[in-house]
Amino acid sequence: MFLPPPLTLILTGIAFYYLFFSRVESLFFYLMISVYDRQLVIAHSRAPYRPYALPSQTIELLRLRKAVANSYS
Repeated sequence: MFLPPPLTLILTGIAFYYLFFSRVESLFFYLMISVYDRQLVIAHSRAPYRPYALPSQTIELLRLRKAVANSYS
C-alpha cells in the first residue's frame, strides 16, 4: 500500500518516537537511579554513623528501580 509522503513521514516519526524515545527515557531513569544509588553506597561506606538516606527513601528507590527493570521485560 502506497501512502502519500507527508503521511508516511508522520507515521514513521510516531513509530520512531515510540520505539526509541520510550526506551531511552527508561534507560535514562535507570542510569540516574544507579548513579544515585552508588552515591548512597559511597556515602554510607565513608561515614556509616551519618545516614544520608532515610530507610523509606531507600525502599522507594528500590521500588522505582524494580519498576524500571520490569518495563524492559
